[in-house]
Amino acid sequence: MLKRICHIALIAFWATWMTPGWAEEPRTVSWDDLLVRLSTADNPFNALTDDQLLALGDVAGLRDRKERGVALTAEESAIEKKALAKLKLDGIDVDGLLAKRDAIAERKRAAARAGNPAIDGKIVRIPGYVWVTGKIAANLTKKSVEIVDGSADVEVAYSLRATSVEPYE
Repeated sequence: MLKRICHIALIAFWATWMTPGWAEEPRTVSWDDLLVRLSTADNPFNALTDDQLLALGDVAGLRDRKERGVALTAEESAIEKKALAKLKLDGIDVDGLLAKRDAIAERKRAAARAGNPAIDGKIVRIPGYVWVTGKIAANLTKKSVEIVDGSADVEVAYSLRATSVEPYE
């Protein structure tokens, strides 16, 4: 009898020890935790205020139009001049930032594809229409998504092997 109890205890111990996730409590994460944000050194646009980003966007858009041979109206030229003056007053290097935007956009895409290493391989609990608990993995894959007028291939940075799904309240 004692031998049987020891066997059962040993089996229970090994089953618990070998089961992934039992040793780790689920960490509640939000959708923001899935994002990978570049530092201000890697993305100087992060240091800009909303007004500065809007002004820079105006300048970029108007310059792009001029480069394509589109003549700006007097009103558009005034908007560009005003935005440039504001950015210069704020000490913003407009030409420097605009020259970096393609490289920064590519770094942001690469970071988004890589996923957040802080949660990769962790047991997480994430809300949506339901609470989903399971092991999350950062692994870039493509999935075909069916939509009303066809389908589209979408890059997905995460997968989640669900162990529990509960109503979100």
